[in-house]
Amino acid sequence: MRIAGARTLGFAVFAALCAIRALSLGIAPLGQSWCDILVCGIGLLATVAILGARLPFQNWGAVMALVGVLGGGLEWVAREEPHIVWMAALWIMGLLNARGTAARLLCRWRKSRNYGFWLIGIAGLLSALLLSAAETARAPENKFLWGAFLIRIFAAWAMLAAAAPLLISKRPVPEAVEWQSMGCWLALTTLIACAAAGQQQWGMFWVMIMVAGIVVIWGC
Repeated sequence: MRIAGARTLGFAVFAALCAIRALSLGIAPLGQSWCDILVCGIGLLATVAILGARLPFQNWGAVMALVGVLGGGLEWVAREEPHIVWMAALWIMGLLNARGTAARLLCRWRKSRNYGFWLIGIAGLLSALLLSAAETARAPENKFLWGAFLIRIFAAWAMLAAAAPLLISKRPVPEAVEWQSMGCWLALTTLIACAAAGQQQWGMFWVMIMVAGIVVIWGC
């Protein structure tokens, strides 16, 4: 009960903070305010609470370090990304919570032979979409880059495949799949959708809202 409470508390605080940040987007665009440091910090703590409930420290610590270093490095090499810490944190929150979201969506097919492939495939797509949308929504002149989106998909798939042995719990776990990862992913997706709307990027806004709606309907 304490573990479940920590996961729920982490999600609740993160969701509330995302809502507050969405209301302040008119003051400072996404990724360009000190508030985003707080969003990243609480989001990372919520992710730690979710992963730590079923994985030992050495596993979730190694996975978060792997994703943060490789994801942040990819953004810096490919785009010379000035907001490297913001994007590295987004990689960690986006990819690991997207994996939890995919697990929630596929819970009824957990014993399927191809479950692992579907898990990696859906998680990679959800995280790449979130990351590309976040980059696009930072400024009105930014365009959605399909090449960068595809690179992020393949990078996410590679990271998830490499980290798969570390993400498999060796403890007995209940049949019910936790929902907090999906909640964190939805909160972050909603924040990015609001940022896109604030930059008058209505196409990106509606894409994120539709994807979020599909996830909610499918995962509930």
